[in-house]
Amino acid sequence: MTRAGRKKQAERRRLGAAGETAAVGFLKGRGLTLIGTNVRVGRDELDAVFLDGDAVVVVEVKTRSTAMMGDGLAAVTGRKMRSLRRGVARWLRETGRDCDHVRFDVVDVRPAGGELTLEWFRGVA
Repeated sequence: MTRAGRKKQAERRRLGAAGETAAVGFLKGRGLTLIGTNVRVGRDELDAVFLDGDAVVVVEVKTRSTAMMGDGLAAVTGRKMRSLRRGVARWLRETGRDCDHVRFDVVDVRPAGGELTLEWFRGVA
């Protein structure tokens, strides 16, 4: 990989990490209780897992660098949803957590004028 390619990749990672941190703070500020971030379960990863009342909430954070990339909700494909479902099922088994309701949310994060703007989509699947 070229130096420019490595620099661009590092910038994407930095922006993604900033987006995840912002999303977690945003959701905690709205009353959700954080259980974990970047939860690895087998080959799958859950960006963030929260409790909202009696529901386990799996949050996929999509940080987009430009509007031309589309919104974060559209970026959550059927394949990604299967991965999230598989991941949370395994996580529930491994942790022994008893749960009657799992909800999947997406937080779309975009830089705007030096700030990050966030849009929260609840119950996307």
